[in-house]
Amino acid sequence: MRPIVLKAAKSQLEYLKVDNQSSKAICLLHGYGASMYDLYPLKDAIKVSSQFDWYFVQAPIPLNMGGMAGAAWFPIDMVALEKAMQEGGHRKFSSLYSEEFASSIEKMSLFANDILTNYSEVHLGGFSQGAMVSSHLMGQNISNLKSLTLLSGNLIGDNQLEAGLKDKATFRFFQSHGIQDPVLGYDQAKDLFEHLKLHGHQGEFVSFQGGHEIPMDVLNKWNKFLEYYQ
Repeated sequence: MRPIVLKAAKSQLEYLKVDNQSSKAICLLHGYGASMYDLYPLKDAIKVSSQFDWYFVQAPIPLNMGGMAGAAWFPIDMVALEKAMQEGGHRKFSSLYSEEFASSIEKMSLFANDILTNYSEVHLGGFSQGAMVSSHLMGQNISNLKSLTLLSGNLIGDNQLEAGLKDKATFRFFQSHGIQDPVLGYDQAKDLFEHLKLHGHQGEFVSFQGGHEIPMDVLNKWNKFLEYYQ
């Protein structure tokens, strides 16, 4: 049965909710060209799933991916991305901080402070673009964010990330990345990890032999990470 689509009043972001009557929540953001349905099955792959309410948020920028509807948190220069992939390299996003990216951070801050305020703790995360937005949300004025999950993300807007995290309390985070990821570079993922560690945040980096994906081994280790909060 397809879940009911909800819409947040203040941010106008659409989302799916799994209500387990919990005082704790997990909020996940999908990647470029996907939708809120993309990460929805993850709730069934986590053993401690019932200990949390789940939220899956739709990015604000609609896309048409070859006849398939999708969405993005910020635009991507597809020509530059494909050129880098053809040359066996990766685009670097460390200095990128577009208006659309900033707008998505603002919308998600509104979403969190509108929809997620009644939870004792919120565990934020995402895949690819969703992970990149999530990393910056940890530096926003959202009091109940307790942990961060970064699945195949990269360092983006390093100066703005630095400014946001400068005076924030430390948090635990879980990060994974495929060594053969053709879309977002492994080295840039490690740069994000080291950036967070430099600010005193306690993280685990899980490497795997694979590409731009979430293998079962990563899900098993993420489950152990979440068990800390059950």
